[in-house]
Amino acid sequence: MSSVITLKNINKYFNDHHVVKNLSLQVNEGEFLTLLGPSGCGKTTTLRMIAGFELPSEGDIYLNDQRVNNLPPYKRQVNTVFQNYSLFPHLSVAKNVAFGLKMKRIKQGEIKKRVQEMLALVQLEGFENRKPNQLSGGQKQRVAIARALINRPKVLLLDEPLSALDLKLRKKMQFELKRLHKQLHFTFIYVTHDQEEAMTMSDRVAVMHNGKIEQIGLPKEIYIHPKNRFVSDFIGESNLFGGKIEKSIGKELLIHGENGTFVTMKGTSAISEGKVYVSVRPENVRISDTPVDGFSVIGTVVDNVFIGSYIRTIIRLADRTEIKKTTYSKSEQYAIDQQVYVYWNKNDSVIVDAEPPENH
Repeated sequence: MSSVITLKNINKYFNDHHVVKNLSLQVNEGEFLTLLGPSGCGKTTTLRMIAGFELPSEGDIYLNDQRVNNLPPYKRQVNTVFQNYSLFPHLSVAKNVAFGLKMKRIKQGEIKKRVQEMLALVQLEGFENRKPNQLSGGQKQRVAIARALINRPKVLLLDEPLSALDLKLRKKMQFELKRLHKQLHFTFIYVTHDQEEAMTMSDRVAVMHNGKIEQIGLPKEIYIHPKNRFVSDFIGESNLFGGKIEKSIGKELLIHGENGTFVTMKGTSAISEGKVYVSVRPENVRISDTPVDGFSVIGTVVDNVFIGSYIRTIIRLADRTEIKKTTYSKSEQYAIDQQVYVYWNKNDSVIVDAEPPENH
């Protein structure tokens, strides 16, 4: 698969602040890639450098093998949809959508035809003469997308375009954007801090932290096999268990922690001694009235929270760490203050960090 965007060793400084750190990335033609991370991680700055609104301090940006570092935004075959939509309040929907073509001096008949095609695509037929102040948040967002798409860009850049919408509308627009992407086969690069949004919409997700890409891959891969503690904690929810390796048995590790012993698979890690941290997702946590072979983690049930389709059980361990367990069956509920043994299928735990022995 050919890459449409390539970033090579990109660094960006704002005075003494190192915002993007030696970042390299390839975006494949036609894919939906999301840059995901907390505020201040460098994701929007990276997007703005691709768009041409910021220049990299170091490194190179390529669009279809052409180096575009010094190419102004209007000469790049990319269009951006911003968080605030940036619609012209005095222009109608049709004129907002047509604006880019008018600047290119496209013939009026062609402009009218393409505006109608775009409004049909974003399901806004009949809204041609309305002004932005007569539209809902979701309708404004669709106008902004139509205005960006009408120029037929190689790449569509979206900078947190759904963050101003309420939850129900945001979820609806997630599916609308995914529908558009499948229909158009354009390359989408999407920026968000919302991990559920990223997991729902993306072909691949690049998790960013402190100016770097911590992990990039399919949403399912990143969720099931997080590379480190940050990714494990940021993508979904996770329970973290730390301890010293007591024994290495084939592909398994027996670990002794402050709250008892537990077992995990080595996975891709070659470590067989020292301290490790293991991530277990709430849906993979199990609890029992009696000890389970390989596990001696004991806790007390402190709460059962009903959350629509599932129940969240909170178990407090000896060191007061609280473990989250998700269950979808009321029959699996345990009484408050009941002592339980915490365990999991050893294949459902992932080593996310390791420290070598002290004498190394």
